[in-house]
Amino acid sequence: MDARLAVFAVGGALLVPPAPAAQDAAESPTEPPVATARPAARERSIHIDPTDGMFDVTAWLLQARGFFPVPVVITEPALGGFGLGAGLVFLHGTPAQVEDPWHTDMKGQRVLPPSVSVVFGGYTANDSWFAGGGHFGSYYEDRVRYKGAAGYANVNLDYYVGGTGFAYQIDGAFLLQSLTFRAGETGFFVGPRYTLFANDVTLREDGGVISPVQLDSTNAALGLEAGYDTRDSIFTPNRGVNASLVVNRFDEAFGGDFDYWDARIDVQSWHPLREDLVLGVRALGEVMDPEGPFYAQPAVLLRGVPRQRYQGDEMYTLDTELRWDFTERWSAVGFVGVGGASSDSPLRPDYSDVVAGGAGFRYLVGRPISARAGVDVGVGPEGPAVYIQFGTGW
Repeated sequence: MDARLAVFAVGGALLVPPAPAAQDAAESPTEPPVATARPAARERSIHIDPTDGMFDVTAWLLQARGFFPVPVVITEPALGGFGLGAGLVFLHGTPAQVEDPWHTDMKGQRVLPPSVSVVFGGYTANDSWFAGGGHFGSYYEDRVRYKGAAGYANVNLDYYVGGTGFAYQIDGAFLLQSLTFRAGETGFFVGPRYTLFANDVTLREDGGVISPVQLDSTNAALGLEAGYDTRDSIFTPNRGVNASLVVNRFDEAFGGDFDYWDARIDVQSWHPLREDLVLGVRALGEVMDPEGPFYAQPAVLLRGVPRQRYQGDEMYTLDTELRWDFTERWSAVGFVGVGGASSDSPLRPDYSDVVAGGAGFRYLVGRPISARAGVDVGVGPEGPAVYIQFGTGW
């Protein structure tokens, strides 16, 4: 199961506010207490930001005790365009964030990211389903970062040769482990990673384009991950850079059935043009040896383009997004991008100048942690697609 088919979730639920602390009731031994009429104290809602009186989930997320449920709406076109699921999420905030989630406005400042744990599952309109769990951990004042995920999926997809799609089902388990370390006081991180996909592939249509050795196989790699992160928020940045370079060696020595190299570079940056305008730019590229399995081939990644639609041994994507904060809470976004993929195989055509774009809106659901949620409508060569977003669209 390709980790890029991971489905992202957004949702909410209600949490009962904690009871107010008991007050001391010391009474004078010589004078009886005097009853006085006082207005009832107004309890602060855990869902309301006291700075502007607007709905905000920051305190709910950071002060939740244990896991809280999140409904999942899946809108990926490659998975049928609609699906439902559920997740259990737990944010491990810093002590200051948990004690007083409203203590500061994080916009434009460097924020220590909270750790996030999640258990998830879902089912889509094309009979695909998945279940698993993951964790992002930030430790020692964000000097060490851990990313891990594991689960099982049964996914129905199409493998395209030109304009013809060949249906297949991929059924199996996946595992990702990554541990990176900050270099001094810089924004650079580096460390090892391990990935494992144990798959059973069933061809519904063949056409002679898929080798039988790829049908029941394991794909495993040991890699090196280097990153540079100066974002002011891991959710919806207003400024900064998030760049990563991942080089993987898939090999039988690591538990797999294939021997090949794969390299992927992803550079995302955010630039405040003025107080209410933020420009986002993304450059993404990936190269894979032809010896790798067909389901692991890089694919153009744009809103409005179904996942895995344009694949090849080499892929590039250039994407831009402009966000206009027309109020403190509400934003409008517009985006446009271009991508392409190429292959040395005579059976695979080159895809160039795949263009997609669209628009959407955001609501600032977490002011102190700079988290926005909303909906995007993207339009590509195959038509429109709807995406529910939490954080950045990338």
